[in-house]
Amino acid sequence: MVKVRIVAVFLATVLLAGCDEPAPPAPQARPVRTITVQRGVSGEMASATGQVRAQNEVNLAFRTEGRLIERTVNVGDTVTAGQVVARLDPQIQQNNLRNAEANLSAAQGVLTEARATFVRQQQLVGQGFATRARFDQAQRDLQNAEAQVGSAQAQLRNAREQLDFAELRATTPGAVIAVGKWPGEVVSAGQMVVQIALDGGRDAVFDVSAQIINRGPRDPLVELAL
Repeated sequence: MVKVRIVAVFLATVLLAGCDEPAPPAPQARPVRTITVQRGVSGEMASATGQVRAQNEVNLAFRTEGRLIERTVNVGDTVTAGQVVARLDPQIQQNNLRNAEANLSAAQGVLTEARATFVRQQQLVGQGFATRARFDQAQRDLQNAEAQVGSAQAQLRNAREQLDFAELRATTPGAVIAVGKWPGEVVSAGQMVVQIALDGGRDAVFDVSAQIINRGPRDPLVELAL
């Protein structure tokens, strides 16, 4: 009887000890890595070589043809408005000017004589010593002489302008970026002699293939490096 009781007590003790075991620990949270999705540039970077140019450029040219005897500027020089940048041989223009001055002087002489004749015929016809036909002829001669003087004056103004055209002046300040003619060469009217980049903004100019334009992004990021 004693052995049976000891065994029962031992079993009861073991069962009670099993009920006092601690509970298993709660599972811990595992760390998670997150990534924010954003729009970005994809594809390969394309590079191109270009030039930095002025936004506005102007070509200076003579209004008349002739032989270039002097160009006072070269590429890289800066110019001011009204500065002479080139000259033509003025010999032809000077000859035309002298001829125009001579023609005007001759026309003025004819006009002086025609005016005196008209005044004389006007007096004579009033006194009854000249016919109306001679008076009318004197009046026509005076009108023709006045017209000849007007034409000669116009030719003289044109000759002076042509002489002024033998000098090429800058119309605005800027920098010389190209020259088209050298002293000794014959220049045609309107042919570029000096090209000037005007002061102001600048543009980066470079060639881009049609494939990049058609397949590239609509708003590409462009970086410039000198």
